[in-house]
Amino acid sequence: MHRTKVFPAVAIGNLIILGGIIAPAPAQAPQAQGKGPREIAEEYKQMKADGSLLTSEGWNRANQLFLRPSPPPADQIIAVTSQRGDLDERLKTDKRVELDEWGIYNLGTIDSMLRFKSSGKSDWGVYVYTVVLTDKHWEPGPNGAPWKEVNGPWMWKLDGAQSVRWATVDAAIRYVKQMRDKATDPSLKRNADNTIAILKRLEGTPRR
Repeated sequence: MHRTKVFPAVAIGNLIILGGIIAPAPAQAPQAQGKGPREIAEEYKQMKADGSLLTSEGWNRANQLFLRPSPPPADQIIAVTSQRGDLDERLKTDKRVELDEWGIYNLGTIDSMLRFKSSGKSDWGVYVYTVVLTDKHWEPGPNGAPWKEVNGPWMWKLDGAQSVRWATVDAAIRYVKQMRDKATDPSLKRNADNTIAILKRLEGTPRR
């Protein structure tokens, strides 16, 4: 009677010994701590929608979602968009996930004098959120010293650094009203009133 001899597989370190043959064991992805890639992207998308990025506190909170921190833009420009959309995962590996947000209209910008400038376009865009698994983290130095990169637990982070103060129309209206109410400069108040009137006409701009 013919019998087939089965050789047991034995794992030693990162090698597998099977029937006397040594082969590399499949590499395993690092175990991530904290939020998953979709949660990270969803949180940043919500912060763009609700106007969180228009305050220094919100900007610093968003920095924690990114691979590298960055200061708020010095020009204080606000990029106004239509309502935010749903996320569609299009690429996924052990250490990288890309999610698309479709059909968002870039409507214009608001400058530091509260003047609105239309983009002059009706094109819609696709925003790509690239989330990577990393053990590199940035921490602020003591007593106002520069940030420094340190090793830490594996966590999902948005790739790169944030650079734009995003807000939807609704969030932009709330912000401009707050700034108008604090202003003492008559020209700033006039600019704010004009911008609010324009934004109200854009309110409810649908996604594609």
